[in-house]
Amino acid sequence: MKYLGTTVERDIKRSMFDYGPKEYEELNESVAIIDTEATEFELLHTRIADVLNQFNVESSTWGLKAYEFDVGVTTNPNKPIDQRKSVVVSKLRGAGVTTRELIENVSEAYANADVEVVEDNPNYNVIVKFVGVLGIPPNMDDLERSLREIIPAHMIYTLVFLYVTYDMLLGKYADYDALSSTGFTYEEILVN
Repeated sequence: MKYLGTTVERDIKRSMFDYGPKEYEELNESVAIIDTEATEFELLHTRIADVLNQFNVESSTWGLKAYEFDVGVTTNPNKPIDQRKSVVVSKLRGAGVTTRELIENVSEAYANADVEVVEDNPNYNVIVKFVGVLGIPPNMDDLERSLREIIPAHMIYTLVFLYVTYDMLLGKYADYDALSSTGFTYEEILVN
């Protein structure tokens, strides 16, 4: 049974035998009954865990539609579920007075990575720098919509993304042939 990312292992059949007389383990009839009941109890436990998972946005699946309704988001079943969850989490985090921390929380919910926010008040600008992820995170349209909702109308925002440049790779590898001969994937290149 898996509940909120935690797996609980329990041998229900063994537990049922432990509650009864030891002789029942020897009888074909009681073994057949307990086998059948144990299967049903395991199914019941799985379904209970599934329902309990709906009480948390991060672990919800079929219950996500209710969260979207609660925060005023139109459900789009064609969108990946993790992006739909990030929209809901962002909306939940985005309630209240706009602060640097609020903008960070909302942006991190969409990017699933660390974000730095710099307030450039003299220029009426908020700079959101994605430091925990390379490239453009998915779901940027929803993030931009949320930022426009929470950032005051007289302010603009600038999104800054990090990329691996060729110059950065030249510091580690003599040329492209040296890099490609390693056989590393893009993700492996970033950590090596």
